[in-house]
Order: sequence, then C-alpha cells, then structure tokens
Amino acid sequence: MLTARKLVQSKLLDVENSLRGILRGFGLKVGKTTDKSFAGRIRELVQGHPGLETVSEALLTVRAVLLSEFNGFEKRVRAMVRSNAKARLLSSTPGWVRSYR
Repeated sequence: MLTARKLVQSKLLDVENSLRGILRGFGLKVGKTTDKSFAGRIRELVQGHPGLETVSEALLTVRAVLLSEFNGFEKRVRAMVRSNAKARLLSSTPGWVRSYR
C-alpha cells in the first residue's frame, strides 16, 4: 500500500513540475500555490494561448485523477494506522503529515 501511495505521489509531483516547466518555457511563472489554487493559477496563466490551454487542460485532468487516487491511498493508510497500535505510535512522531509535497 505504501509503495503504491509513494508511486502516485511521485507521479503527481512530476505532472505538476512538468506543467510548471512547460509554462516557464513561455515566460509564465506559476509561483507558490496550494493544492486547491494550483489548477486555477494554471488556467489563469494560459488564458489566451490556445496551444497551452489544450496541453494544460490535459495535464490538469491527469493531475486531478492522480490527486484523487493519492487521497484514496492516504485515507486507506490512515485507516490501517488507526487499527494498529505500533503504527499509531510511529505516526505520532513530528513530521508525519498528510502532504504529497
């Protein structure tokens, strides 16, 4: 479960960084965003660039699917942790947070 979660997390970051890189090639910088503001910021930047709009929408769709699957894995992992005393103890250490970044 953890290996699959890590794979999805890695691909999610790859898609986001690829989008940032593609836009940077056109002089568009995304800057700091949150999980919720990322897609809106991308759409804002590519508005008026038909080719970039097409590419970014496709990659944002991929990102949405990956994010959904990552959240599903995260929910299952947390459920597994709640049912195991040793795992609960390990998850109480500082730095164990829900974030794919």
